[in-house]
Amino acid sequence: MTQSEQQVGSTLTESMLHEIMTPGFLPDISALNVQMQGTYDGPYLEILEQPKSRGFRFRYPCEGPSHGGLPGEFSTQKTKSYPSVQLNNYRGPCRIVVSLVTEEEPYMPHAHSLTGKNASKEGIVTVQIGPEQGMSASFPNLGIQHVTRKAVAKTLLERYTKMQELQSLTMSVMSTTHNDPASLFGISGLGAQHAAGTDNKPFDKNLALSVADEEAKKIRKMVDDQAKQMNLSCVRLCFQAYLPDDNGNFTKPLKPCISNAVYDSKAPSACQLKICRMDKNSGCVTGGDEVYLLCDRVQKDDIEVHFLEYDSEGKVNWEDLGTFAPSDVHRQFAIVFKTPPYWNVAVEKPVKVFCELRRKSDKETSEPMEFTYTPQLFDQEQIGAKRRKKIPHFSEYFQPPPGGPAGGAGGIGGGDATGYFNFGGGFTLAGIGLPSTTSDQTQGGTGGGMQQATASPGTQPSQEMLKELAWAIAQHTSSAMRDYASTGDTRYLLAIQHQLTAVQNDDGDTALHLAVINCQFNATESLVSVMKDLPGDLVNEYNYLRQTPLHLAVLTKQPCAAECLMKGNAKATSCDRHGNTPVHIACAQGDIGCLKVLLNKKLRKESEEFPEIHWQNYNGFTPLHLAVIRGNREIIKMILSVGADVEAKDGTCGRTPLHLAVENNNLAIAGFLILEAKCYVDSYTFDDNTPLHLAAGRGLEGLTALLVAAGADTMETNSEDETPYSLASTAEVKKILADEDEVPDTLDDIKIPEVEIKKMSAEANASLIGQTTAPPETTRLLTSSNYGNKKDLHAVKAMVDHEDSGVEGDSGFGSHSISVSRSEDSFPFSSHPGKIYHPTTEQDPRLQSTNNQPMKWAH
Repeated sequence: MTQSEQQVGSTLTESMLHEIMTPGFLPDISALNVQMQGTYDGPYLEILEQPKSRGFRFRYPCEGPSHGGLPGEFSTQKTKSYPSVQLNNYRGPCRIVVSLVTEEEPYMPHAHSLTGKNASKEGIVTVQIGPEQGMSASFPNLGIQHVTRKAVAKTLLERYTKMQELQSLTMSVMSTTHNDPASLFGISGLGAQHAAGTDNKPFDKNLALSVADEEAKKIRKMVDDQAKQMNLSCVRLCFQAYLPDDNGNFTKPLKPCISNAVYDSKAPSACQLKICRMDKNSGCVTGGDEVYLLCDRVQKDDIEVHFLEYDSEGKVNWEDLGTFAPSDVHRQFAIVFKTPPYWNVAVEKPVKVFCELRRKSDKETSEPMEFTYTPQLFDQEQIGAKRRKKIPHFSEYFQPPPGGPAGGAGGIGGGDATGYFNFGGGFTLAGIGLPSTTSDQTQGGTGGGMQQATASPGTQPSQEMLKELAWAIAQHTSSAMRDYASTGDTRYLLAIQHQLTAVQNDDGDTALHLAVINCQFNATESLVSVMKDLPGDLVNEYNYLRQTPLHLAVLTKQPCAAECLMKGNAKATSCDRHGNTPVHIACAQGDIGCLKVLLNKKLRKESEEFPEIHWQNYNGFTPLHLAVIRGNREIIKMILSVGADVEAKDGTCGRTPLHLAVENNNLAIAGFLILEAKCYVDSYTFDDNTPLHLAAGRGLEGLTALLVAAGADTMETNSEDETPYSLASTAEVKKILADEDEVPDTLDDIKIPEVEIKKMSAEANASLIGQTTAPPETTRLLTSSNYGNKKDLHAVKAMVDHEDSGVEGDSGFGSHSISVSRSEDSFPFSSHPGKIYHPTTEQDPRLQSTNNQPMKWAH
């Protein structure tokens, strides 16, 4: 430090550079915010009530004055309070100056200004107190005027320019009075600090002014640096007290008090977090349920959905985060996320936890909302429950039906005391036809041909008519039984009772439904043969869960039963209660056998070929979408071969199959869609997000590199003008996108991050059955020491083929794994398969041991 700089330092302390406003008169520095670093024994200022940190809005000049002053931290709707300070160890007049400073140390003057009563046009509030006010001051009308980012540098420069003017005037006063700075400011130790190591020479005004230009340059540099780093969403209040000197001028500053931070309620990075609405407040313990959340303004890269549970002592015993990408945050006001799994997925009753928004930067949270985790529902289609129903022994049917010998109305009861059949009181003979039998006719028979028993409406049949009808039915039934005994063909027995095949039980199931549910193929075949030509389209009858027998055959993975039903005029275009056709179900379950049957043209009765492959279910997915979510390459090939649209968008947000492959982090399927299905790599969702936006936002290095190598546009913007680079969540993804210009013309040497390849290959190899060694292409990728940013597309194809070489063509899953939803009100095929369930054989001793064993879902 030069001698001249030391002289200037001894004249004005460095803290006077923080905030200089227009002075009233010199040397009364109470009009300044002078944050003194020295010490003053005796009086001190303290804050009685801090300002409320959140919930107050900064206003621009064009918006007019603030509506209501800055509240205190203890303020409520009923009881208003405001920031206040108190001066201790002193009785007498005092002047208090309030200004704004930056959030972080070292505290610097902020570009924003205070408004309200006693505020100057430069943004400083000054009040004077004394014993009459109890040596305390409250500030009920403080407002904060917001400065735009462009005006920050200009505002600060104007203030520091006024500081320079005050410096010159102060130096003039000092040069004429030759006062010691320590005595002027009433501060002990200041003069000694600045004079240490210097000669005690008289003040040189010319020498001091010669430093002004250098100081101006420093000020301009300081203004530029501060303008770049200043947080416009957060300020602190600086309370400075001044005591009067012997002349009555307030020239003795006390140590300033800095308040807690005050955040702008409309700034995404600092506003008060609030959950406004959620479309559901419950989900399965396995997680993966999609929730739409509406909130106040948030920043997509600085927000998380926090789940937590408290124990009986109020301590957090479990916490986890909902999963979503930056592209799932819509315009700072909505978040679409998936729930995390609960720590105990084996709970047997609902568990209540809490859900809240949490800002990553400062860990600020919203008011928590209650969220309920429900136990797993393993049998959504109620197949297992129906299989477990008790079936009576056949001997029980020797007994008359409940209700006495009269039997049930509308059916044949047991014999009465006279040996005759009773038909119930509401029975009518009109329209009952009796076909001629193929067996011997008795002498008292009907004489062949169709017999018609009639009775006038409203009249009771005579005893003779009843006897004749009963005898004819018995004779006809016994003839069918003899034919069954001769051939062993159950269709003889079913044909005589064909009208009863339409009868539904309490669940709405017909005999055909039950035969399929219990995997009784012979019964299914016989019933289809009898029912296919009956009026009423009984083969396509819905039960009360809106399932046709064909739906049930696909759900239980019975391709033979599905083929039998298709030959019996079953419709493959029927939709269940979730909007799924049998093709949707087969794709979602990865069932190649059933899908081959459903896509067999020779078995189809529809005039249009495979219309259902273009239909969306009630979740907005086509069969191709479900196949991609399932991750089964063979299923995808089959669907594409019959005309499925590889660019089809889902009904919820416009995702194509490639978007879904990226969302599920399935590198193999994404590579197949790009290399073999020739899908468009820059397809848009409804929000204009490309697959590259999704991959970058989720930090998926391998998929990002694959898409870039395939020609994806790295400069494409979505509806919020965001590029993939601006959404990138990891440094590696940013590096891949930044090095996009270095992609070679040929695809032979394009590499991908080694870590991603190791991870993907390890998962794929773990799911392969009977595969012990990886192909040379994958081995080369795993052992390569070149940790580049791109991947060889030919190697991707080789790896895709390798990952899909398992049983049934599943990619990255077990050969029989099925992604099952945990939501009771949605079909078990969602866009985010969170858990893997494996079908296991139902342990029911009455079921036959066939290749088409009944299945139930088990974790």
